[in-house]
Amino acid sequence: MKILFAALFVFVICNETFSQKLDYTLEDRERLIRVEEGLKAIQKQIDQRFETIELSINRRLDKLNTFMFWGLGILFIGMLLVVSFTLWYRRSMISPVIKKNQKLLEENKIIKEILREYAQTDEKLLSVAKKFGLF
Repeated sequence: MKILFAALFVFVICNETFSQKLDYTLEDRERLIRVEEGLKAIQKQIDQRFETIELSINRRLDKLNTFMFWGLGILFIGMLLVVSFTLWYRRSMISPVIKKNQKLLEENKIIKEILREYAQTDEKLLSVAKKFGLF
């Protein structure tokens, strides 16, 4: 009996709660439509703002990319110029040294030939030349 009474009590309360009638009038419907239209307009404005911000950011990134491209290009060209100048300067500095060295080697050969010729007539010069390994 208690169970039947409890079930009847729950049924009456639930029925009373869910049976409340909502007053949804034509005015409420129109107000809801206006709110939806306002939200759509705000959404359009937000979308337009985001598009303009996105375009602005894209332009700035393009400018930054172009600047970085040119900056790196100038940097690499400068490094290439430094390396080229170093190689040219080294070659231009070594060339006179090589020529002078060849000239000294030729003079050394000539002096050795002169000493050999003269050593054939002078015994003392011949013994000194043999001592130092010239012959």
